[in-house]
Amino acid sequence: MKKIVVLAAVLFGVVAVSCQKKAEIETPVSKVEMRTFTCTIGASESDTKVSIDATGKTTWEDGDEILVHGEYIGTNEGKMYSTIVTLQSTDIINEGKTAIIKVPVDENGIEGIVPYVRSDYSSTLYAAYPASAVKGGNYRTYYYSVFKQFTEPLMAAYDKDGEFVFYNTGSIISFTIPGSEAFTSYLLEGNGGSEVIGYDQFSVRVGWQSEDDKERRNIPYESSSSIYGTLGAKTSITGSVVCDGSTVNRIFIPGGVNFESGFTLYFYEGGYITKYVKTSKTVDLRFNSKKGQCLALGTIPSEKMNPYTPPTTHTSSIPTAGATALDADENANCYIVDGSDDGNANKVFTFKAYKGNSTAGVGTVASAEILWETWNNAETVTKNSVVAAVDFEKKAETAYYTMVFKTPETIHTGNALIAAKDAGGNILWSWHIWIPKTEITIVDDANYSVKKSMSRNLGALEDAVSGTMATVESFGLLYEWGRKDPFPGLGVLSGAGAITVAGTVSSQEGPMSVEDAIKNPTVYVYKSKGDWAADGTDTASLWGETNKALYDPCPVGYMLPARNKSCAFWSGTKWTASTDPFVLDADNCIFSVGSQVFPLAGYMDDAGEGQKKAGTRTIVWSGRWDSGTVNGYGFYGYTDDGIAFRNQGNVRARGGYVRCVAE
Repeated sequence: MKKIVVLAAVLFGVVAVSCQKKAEIETPVSKVEMRTFTCTIGASESDTKVSIDATGKTTWEDGDEILVHGEYIGTNEGKMYSTIVTLQSTDIINEGKTAIIKVPVDENGIEGIVPYVRSDYSSTLYAAYPASAVKGGNYRTYYYSVFKQFTEPLMAAYDKDGEFVFYNTGSIISFTIPGSEAFTSYLLEGNGGSEVIGYDQFSVRVGWQSEDDKERRNIPYESSSSIYGTLGAKTSITGSVVCDGSTVNRIFIPGGVNFESGFTLYFYEGGYITKYVKTSKTVDLRFNSKKGQCLALGTIPSEKMNPYTPPTTHTSSIPTAGATALDADENANCYIVDGSDDGNANKVFTFKAYKGNSTAGVGTVASAEILWETWNNAETVTKNSVVAAVDFEKKAETAYYTMVFKTPETIHTGNALIAAKDAGGNILWSWHIWIPKTEITIVDDANYSVKKSMSRNLGALEDAVSGTMATVESFGLLYEWGRKDPFPGLGVLSGAGAITVAGTVSSQEGPMSVEDAIKNPTVYVYKSKGDWAADGTDTASLWGETNKALYDPCPVGYMLPARNKSCAFWSGTKWTASTDPFVLDADNCIFSVGSQVFPLAGYMDDAGEGQKKAGTRTIVWSGRWDSGTVNGYGFYGYTDDGIAFRNQGNVRARGGYVRCVAE
């Protein structure tokens, strides 16, 4: 008898959907038929797999949503490839173990799902639960179900003669916390330090294999990155905690794991680790041929928890004698380093580990890390060439931590992002280090701002110059509106080559909470024609134009520009290619407003397609975001339609540029 195979994969990319439109000879005729499927949970005739346990999904319920798909998720070239079925109580029988659903199937995809037909696979349709956890958008999936959310157990199924049998795709650790505790979240990690226990994108393949394949397998693997890339494998995972003594908190581990040295479960209260539980025994939660494993910890009483005591002092491995204090005047999310050879004799720099433009500490720092470095061009970046090393320092007599970093003896210009982490490996805060190639000059021109402003975009290594072809080094770094952390770009820039990075920079579909964005500063969160932030989050207050806000990305002494309509740049008027004070130089991919010169540097796409339109358009953000019918502003430069101010609608998920002004 044939066996079922469950293959789980961490995908950095999914094959992109072709956008080429095929010539239509005639309009296809819809051949829709309503197919009935039996959806079951648990054992079947051909398999002894059972649900994980009572803490996992064991029965169907009214309102459950199941996604059924063929070769694609969503639509492609007008064809329908997937649908979501919402269960009603009348669909559910057999004490909740079975649900009967009807799905429209149409080989032409006009009024129903196009089945995926391949000679070497007997199944043509696939299903995933819960539908809300499946990666959104339009993309090719073949026989995979791709998950992006992991707050509950995931199940997948394939069509076998009108039946979907749903199989768990991982394992669970479950526990309850007494109501006497006030934890808000947890962090889980293996004691070995390298156990993979989570993913940002998890793909499950369910289908028939050969007669010789005698067991069901669940094998994670990584593939090449693409514009759909994510962080990939994780060695620690976090989630929220309910403390009431009865609610079962579940940690879902896609694919399962073998904790050979045991694991540690940290608990957070008010942003700090306060207690933890730890086991050094081997805990095998690997997905096996019969079922996903569950470790039911039951109630973890307070007396069984260990109080977490952070270290009171820490001496930096980088000597700090003679270091330059970058925060001597104020604190910021970005610090500029003098790139000249005589800029700092010791090449060592410090600043307090404060949350951006405030005097609030980031929490208990346990480690420091360089997240990425870039030279702002297509050259292959040498690791530790912009920032050679990073550490932190904590003195007994001070309440704050100090970040310490050094550059190589021969400074290489570029940009870097460094971070402070807690004992569980969580990023507490991150800071942008900017080392320009040429001196940043100050421009006093009311066409852009009533305040004096920088001569280049934030993160640019050099100025764009009138009459000269814009270089990729003059572009600067990209920002989603309201986020403090920059992005060096994702994907190939049309007409400008690629910007390479040493480190991990990726993208994933949103939304994402502000808190998670702080923890994941290297993840660009796209959401088509929308906001990167989680629904209901008021991101309009994250930046500002009157006072420098906590998340303002500008360096010491600078802030975001105001959207002052008395300034030509922000007036909202559409201009032709050479209407004073605007001048468009399409041949050199630049435009100017008064004495300010801007490269047509493109922007980061909000639909997950990477950086685009370099050489033809750009977006420059202000610090203002209106909450009415006019939601936010950017500035497009067009080579085909003159230069035009453009309202960005509600698309804060686009990545634009910032040109800072003096505070």
